[in-house]
Amino acid sequence: MALVRQTFFDQVRPLFGGSFKQPQVDGLDAILTQWETRLPGGDLRWLAYMLATAFHETNQQMQPVREAYWLSEDWRRTHLSYYPYYGRGYVQLTHKDNYQRAGTAVGRNLVDHPDDALDAEVAASVMFVGMEQGWFRASGDGKRHSLPRYFSATVDDPDGARKIINGAEYKKVGGTKVLLATIISQYHRAFLGALQASVGAAPAAVPAAAVLAAVAAPVVLAAPAIATAPAPAPAAAVPTPAPAPAAAAGGYAQRMVQIAGGEWEFFGRQTYDLAGHATHVGHSEGEDGWAQRVGRYFLEGTGTPNIDGTNTDWAWSAAFVSWVAKQAGAGTRFRYSTQHSVFIALGIRDYLNKRADAGFWTMRLNEAKPVAGDIICWGREAGIDYDHQAGGNYKGHSDHVVAVEANQIWVMGGNVGNSVTKRPIPLNAAGFLDPHTMGGENLFGLMKNRLG
Repeated sequence: MALVRQTFFDQVRPLFGGSFKQPQVDGLDAILTQWETRLPGGDLRWLAYMLATAFHETNQQMQPVREAYWLSEDWRRTHLSYYPYYGRGYVQLTHKDNYQRAGTAVGRNLVDHPDDALDAEVAASVMFVGMEQGWFRASGDGKRHSLPRYFSATVDDPDGARKIINGAEYKKVGGTKVLLATIISQYHRAFLGALQASVGAAPAAVPAAAVLAAVAAPVVLAAPAIATAPAPAPAAAVPTPAPAPAAAAGGYAQRMVQIAGGEWEFFGRQTYDLAGHATHVGHSEGEDGWAQRVGRYFLEGTGTPNIDGTNTDWAWSAAFVSWVAKQAGAGTRFRYSTQHSVFIALGIRDYLNKRADAGFWTMRLNEAKPVAGDIICWGREAGIDYDHQAGGNYKGHSDHVVAVEANQIWVMGGNVGNSVTKRPIPLNAAGFLDPHTMGGENLFGLMKNRLG
């Protein structure tokens, strides 16, 4: 029962937003190769569930990841009592005894070299053997939670199969509490449909495109949508995210584009069109893992503790801009703040005074053309524009410019649709931005990057 790879990739492509990145292709290929080596002709439901598990556990990256991969190694060293044997892989292999057992099973010394568990071939082997034999969890009667327990000649239970990896977990989807097991079973059905098509079997599962179409559906516990946030506009077809931005050459701008792009990837590549409608929906600020990421923006970007994405009274877009600027190396030349109006208004003052050590000068839209590395400035209150700054104390917004095309720029901002969002802004015929409003926000200024 050979798998036709091209058919499989064509069928599952919609689950990845309509296109793959090379690491995703490589990861999928590693898992399929393990299947063909270890269990050729086996139950495709097993493979589909392993793919669904890896899809969830790696945040769709399909590459082995470290436990709490969005945090630093220093954080893991400080906070994980079982360090250095923290979770690694497609499924999280933890604790020294499990590294010993897994290493013996796959023929690698994972105790002395735990990072080898991040090798795609090793990680796939660990996932296959561990989920088949039920390494990770057991029920109260000592019976192991394993693939044969949930998929056999008499059992087909993709919802229950989540117990192989973890117990009851919930995730907020569109404001509704949903069993994670139910969401992963939807992924399972999509992968199973693609696998069945790739071996010429009649699909008995929902194809990936149909699963992705649930983005626009209301979320209910009985049949949850896969989306992590409700789409502002119905999606009639599988959305295609905008192409990845090209980094500006050299220095701060290039680092900023890479860092902002990494956060956009982490949040699931949420993308808007010129009209401000979502063409691809990503993860939301209140979800576990992403809420903590917002907390990092506040703490590391502005020195503000004890706030994360669950604190919905706090807008986090200025903290995001500040964090990205700091991570990209702006140092003391950016005015980090939880309020956009602070660094926008000070940027105007610095420009008018021609302050040479300022990292950004806030200019009028008709004074300079935007380039990657700049920041665009919006007012969110009536009467706010370049000449009327209310003493630098008003509701505003700003976005990092990450790419420039002939007729538009691409910007990335935080807390846009409760996520990190990429969106286009039109240019006029001369290549400048024009003042305009979008979603109640008034575009009035351009913070020119002077850091390189």
